[in-house]
Amino acid sequence: MRIGSRYFPYPVLNQNREFCGYKKSNFCVSCQKEEDDETNSIIFKNVTYDCDNEQINKLIHEGKINVYVVIECIETVFRQVFLLSENPRDIRINRNYVDGKVIVSCFASTNEPIIGFEDEDFLDDYHGIKFELDKNSIVAIDDGFDFVSNHVEKADNYISSFITVIKNTDPKEQDNIYSELTFDKVVVKMPNDIFGKYENTKENDQMIPIYFQMLLVPTLITVFYSLILKVKEENIEDLDELQQQYKWLFSFCKSYKNNIGKELTVEELLELDPYKAAQELIKHPANNAVSGLYDLLFANIG
Repeated sequence: MRIGSRYFPYPVLNQNREFCGYKKSNFCVSCQKEEDDETNSIIFKNVTYDCDNEQINKLIHEGKINVYVVIECIETVFRQVFLLSENPRDIRINRNYVDGKVIVSCFASTNEPIIGFEDEDFLDDYHGIKFELDKNSIVAIDDGFDFVSNHVEKADNYISSFITVIKNTDPKEQDNIYSELTFDKVVVKMPNDIFGKYENTKENDQMIPIYFQMLLVPTLITVFYSLILKVKEENIEDLDELQQQYKWLFSFCKSYKNNIGKELTVEELLELDPYKAAQELIKHPANNAVSGLYDLLFANIG
């Protein structure tokens, strides 16, 4: 959330001095970025902020101002906000959620209305003026830094890019596995006992193609049919219109292009065979599942 080039009707402590309403005070975010191939993660270590303004620090300690770091990727519509304190923290995100330019920025905002906000370090134009700040008013900004994450999506990690598997806690729904389309992700819900068995075996290489066929293919078929129905019912002309309803759709369309070699347009969606497209999207898991089961059953024979 880069807002460092915006003007405000009151002084803001901005790391960009051109837009800063203070003479000498500073505010900035700091961390070290690492990548963990084993867990397919980007780790931001020791994330914290540095502020040398006495008045803002006092309001932070009193709980009247909160400091946040924002990690976002425009290309994948990924955005997460984390609360910071003086104590550094580590933040881990899945690499499947970002691809392209990733921005790490920081801001501080009021947690309640503040009456009579003033500071000796205000620029001369604001000196001696007391401001009234509403709740959630931004008082400090650092547009931070950015980097490029050129992550190539692997089939084994596909399930976590826009699909999440969770335990169904509803006691009345313990017989079936079903999926639903939410704003953030496509959610697959499992009965309690089945979910436990899935969690204990999902990392097994021999089980991955089997789970792809059992879980992903039916889920993707549901996704295709749901999108087709949505397009017809709402007279959608461009799938970009649906990204306001489904944040995961960008990632889904990107995976379609990467694996099938075509742009997923409204015309393409209405003409495709959902079962065939689901198979192609994750590299024909039925074939891999049968081969995996054969190897599993007959590996020690002969």
